[in-house]
Parts: sequence; structure tokens; C-alpha cells
Amino acid sequence: MPVSLMLPLFCLMMFQEDKPPAPPPVDPEPLLAEARQAYLRGEFNETIDILRPAVRINHGLSLLLSADAYYALQNPEALKKARFLYERSIYEDDAIPFADHSYYRLAQIYIENASAAETAGRGYDAQTYREEAGFFLTQMLKKYPDSYFRDQALQSVFDVAKDLRRYRTLKGAAELIWQSTPDLALLNQAEPVIYIEQRPAPSDSAELNATYDRHSALIHHFPELMFAYADRFETLGDLTRAAELYLYIINLWPEREDSAASLLRLAQINRRQGHYEAAGFLYAYIVEAYPNGDEAEQALLAALEMMDRRQIRQFDTPSHQWTYAELIEGVRYSQLDSTIRARYSYQLALMEAMFGNLEQGLLIMRNLVAEYERGPFAGLYRNAYQGLLFKTIDDYDAAGDYWGLDRLYNRHRQLLAFTTEVRYPEKIAAGYIKLDLPSSALLVYDNMWNFKQSISGFELAFEPALTEYLLLLDLMRMDEKLALRMDEYQQTYSARDRFHPQFRFVQLEYDARHQESEALLEKHAATPFVVNSVWDARRLRRLALVAQETEKPSLADRLYGAARRNPLVAAQLPVLDREAELYYADRLFELADYNGARDQYEGILTDNRYSEADRDWAYLQIARLFELEGKRKQSLRIYGQIAWSEDPDAVPYNLFAKRRLDALAATQRINAMEKELEGGRF
Repeated sequence: MPVSLMLPLFCLMMFQEDKPPAPPPVDPEPLLAEARQAYLRGEFNETIDILRPAVRINHGLSLLLSADAYYALQNPEALKKARFLYERSIYEDDAIPFADHSYYRLAQIYIENASAAETAGRGYDAQTYREEAGFFLTQMLKKYPDSYFRDQALQSVFDVAKDLRRYRTLKGAAELIWQSTPDLALLNQAEPVIYIEQRPAPSDSAELNATYDRHSALIHHFPELMFAYADRFETLGDLTRAAELYLYIINLWPEREDSAASLLRLAQINRRQGHYEAAGFLYAYIVEAYPNGDEAEQALLAALEMMDRRQIRQFDTPSHQWTYAELIEGVRYSQLDSTIRARYSYQLALMEAMFGNLEQGLLIMRNLVAEYERGPFAGLYRNAYQGLLFKTIDDYDAAGDYWGLDRLYNRHRQLLAFTTEVRYPEKIAAGYIKLDLPSSALLVYDNMWNFKQSISGFELAFEPALTEYLLLLDLMRMDEKLALRMDEYQQTYSARDRFHPQFRFVQLEYDARHQESEALLEKHAATPFVVNSVWDARRLRRLALVAQETEKPSLADRLYGAARRNPLVAAQLPVLDREAELYYADRLFELADYNGARDQYEGILTDNRYSEADRDWAYLQIARLFELEGKRKQSLRIYGQIAWSEDPDAVPYNLFAKRRLDALAATQRINAMEKELEGGRF
């Protein structure tokens, strides 16, 4: 080994002290026997001194007896040492006997510490000590249910629960007593809690009163227990005693949540007893004092119900005077049961509609239906919403308020785009057409088509409202979409389908833009025409006009002949009936049947179904007939009446009549000049 390492080792060896000799082995049994005698004589310090060697070697019974000696000294320092030894006996060695004794003594130490802390004004420490005491007592009763200290521990558990002022802890202690001991004194202490918490709840009013009277001191100690008794008194009809207990809670614990609930119950009792003003005052106090609590919402609901039943005329809190509508709004936006909120939303919507605020009422209905999809009155609300919306559409349509229809559609599209009652979206689409917004009308029709198709196939898409959609597609030259719809129908349905006349009419309009007149007439007017519906009549009218334009009088005669004196045409498409009669009169004129033509025109003049323009035309034709027959005076008179007519629709006829008057006047001058020449006067 190098010399440099040997030197430090030598120095260490020189200055190293000798270890003390090991203590002789200790026999704890004689020490324990001697200590027991000293303990029984009340010599607790001597007991501790005797047991020190045995405690040093962790002898179990010596630890326990030494802890008892410290505990018996009853001074703070000794209690602290006793607690340390009791905890060692519990946690360090499971073989140490009498652990229940250690648990119980630990709890008693903490209870004494709590009393000292409370006396010193350290309330938080006192609560903490009591919680520790409760823990050790509960553990002892759980682990050693048959312990010698059971009843004392149960009493301590109940006392600690009372001192903690926690009803849940008291209830647990009472249940523990009820389950664990036959001791009558303990059972009597637990009785008020067990009695009111039993299920089913007590139903004997006399027994309830007797129990309350025996234990009123304890009951008044806990607001939860007092509230439970008050609630039971109220349920059994003893409103006076219930009100008394609610007042106790309000006065003794004004900041607790029980106070708001007690105030609400007290208000309800006053309401049941007919003291409406007092009830209203209490409800107002709840709303003002607890604005964010559930009780405030219940108070608003109660005030609203009282106003509904005219039990109170107004509802005023110190900071606000509530109107009826504001009370409804407060209930609507509360956290109350959805059925209650829905009922008052419905009531508010009806009230808005009744006062003429239809759109506001509809918005409330819309939100109600969206939020309240299921429930006992969901169907009623949906039907009411739909009915009010449809009535509003009818009113706006009748009044010509087309921008109002636009607002309705944008706000209630979810219903209108998915309804089978297509006549209402049709009115909105028609309104858009009158506003010169065909694209918006097309959107309405698109939604109608898609929904109808999704639930019923293509068939219902050709009912009258949606036929107008296809005509709009034709008008807007959206041929690709229109052709697709037409092909869908043809692939799905036959000529026997009930909506086939609509299809044929739309097809005619589509073909009229894509085919020559000759081909159009050949395709659509080749067979005898039978009118069974208004759509047949509309198709007949279009074909008859095309036949006139292409100068096919025989075909036009046949087509207008099918329309003349047809009751269905007269009822459903009167314009075609009038046009057919005018055409027939003109054809008689053209065929030189002047008497027949005159009779026909005179019939038109006396028929109120015809417009002023139609009658002006018939009058003009009668003048021409007189002119052709040489009845100059009659023709001049009629031409003069037409020429100076103030009817704005008669302007073309005015001009024609004036030209005829000029022509007749010129003819008269020429004739006069000829007569003068013949007489040699020129």
C-alpha cells in the first residue's frame, strides 16, 4: 500500500473513540407487571419511567399502558405523547391487542383538543380536530362492532356530529346508532333523525307533533332537519306549524340555501291559505334577494300564475315593476321544466298574435316547436304554429304584402320547405313573381318539388302548384332542368295518371318553344279534343291561338268549338269561354253571316262576363256591319262613340274608329262633289 494512503488511516485510528457497550437485553414482562401496579396506584409518571426500556424495544402492551399513563396525566404535552403512542400501537404492529381501545382514546384526545381550540377562539382548528375524532370513532365501530367501547363511541360519534353542525354527518351517526345498539338512551337521541328520514314518510300528524316536541332542541340545531319537519307538517296539512318552522330557518340562517327554499314554501303556504298579497310580497322578496337561484324562477312562475288567476294585480320588486309579458319572458328563459316553459311560450305567442304582432308570435312559435319536439303538447304546438303561419300567409297574400311573404318564407323556411300543404308556398312563389324575383320563386318551387318527390314520388310533383313551377322553368328557359323533370314523369307514369293533363300542358308549353307551329299542332291537336280538366282547357286555349296564328281556320273552328258552351270551361277557365264566343262571332262576320254575327256581338255587349275591351271590340264590329250594309248613320254614331271613349284599354279601337270616320267623311265629300259635277255646277 502506498505511504500516502497509510498516513490518513493511521490518524483516523488514533482519534477514533471506542463504541459504547451494547445495553443488556430487557425482559419486558417484569417491567410490565411493576408498571401495572404503579398505574393502579395512580402513579402515572412512575409508570411511564418503568416502561421506558420496554417501549424502547416496541413491546406492544408496554406501548399501550404507557399511552394510557400519558393520557391519564391530562395535560397538553402528555396528550400529545399519548396520541403518538396510540397511533404507533395501531399502525406499527397489528399484533398489539386492544386496538379498539387505541382508536377510542385517540378520538377522545382529538375531542379534547377541539374543546381547547374552541375555547381559544380557533374555530377552524376545532373543526379539524372533530373531523379527526369522527374518523377514528367510525373506524373503530367499523372494525370492532362488538367492542366494549361501542356505546361510548356511538355517543361520541353523535356528539361530534352535533358539534360539527353537519346534518349529513348527524344522519350517518343516527343510522349507525339505530343499526348497532339496543341502548334506549342512544336510540332516543337518534329518533328525530331516523323518524323523519324513514320511507315511507310519516303519515300520523299526532305522532309527528309529539316527536317534534320531544326533540325540538336538536331539530332547531340543524336547518336541514328543521326543513324536513316543516315539509312533512306542510304535507300533512299543519300549515301553521310548517310556517313557524320555515320562519325559524329564515331568521336563524338567512344566508343558507334553505332560507330561499323556506321563503318559497312560506309564500306557497300563504297562497294556499288565501293570503295573496302576503304571498306576492314573499315571491317578490325571493326574486330580489336570490335572483340567480332556482327559487327565483319558481317565484316568477307562481307570480305569473297568480296574475293569470287574478289573485294579484301587479308584481313589484324593490328594483323593478314586472309586467305580465316580462313575467312570461322570465319563465320562458328559466331552467324550469320544459313543459312549463313551453306552455308559457305558447301563451306569449298567442298573446302577440292577438295584439296584431303576427310575425313576433310566429317567431316564438318557431322556437317553441324547435325546442319542444316531444312532450304531451308537442303536437298541439306544431299544429298551432302551422295554422298561424298559414293564416298569416293568407292575410299577407290578400293584402298584397309580398315583401311580408318574403320575410315569412325566410324566417320559416324549415316548415314551408317541408310541407305537403303546397298552396301556401305557392302563394309565396306567386308573390315573388309579382315582385319580379323569379329566382326566389324558383327556389320556393325547387324546395316544394324535392320534398314532394322524397315522400310521394314524382306524381304529386305535378299537382297544380308544382305545375306552375314547371311553367316557371319554361318561362326562365331552364330547359335542362325542365327536360329532366319531364323525362322523370314519363318514365314513371302513364297517360292514365291523374296528373297527366298537367304534364301534357307543360309539355305543350315546352314544345311551343322548340317546335314549329305546324309540328306543334300535328303533335298536340291531331285527335278530337276532350276537355276534362282546367289543364285540358288551358292546353286547348294555347292550341286554338296557334291555329289562328297559322291561319288554320278549320282547326281553330274545331278547337274553339270544343270550348264553346262547355260548362267545365265556363266554370274553370272563363277567359277561354269568352275568347271562343268572340272567335265564333268573328268567324260569322268573316263568312258574311252578318245577322248571325250581329246577334253574337249583341249577346257579348249584354254579358257582364266580358271586359270593356271585349265589348268595345264587339261594338266596333257591329259598326262595321252597319257600314257594310250601307247603314251609314248607325255606323257613324257607333264609330263616334268608340272614337271618343275614355276607356284606356280601347285605344286601338279608338284609332280604328277615327280612321273609319275620316274615311266615311272623305267618301261623303267625294259623293257631294260628284253630284255637283253631274248638275253642271262645277
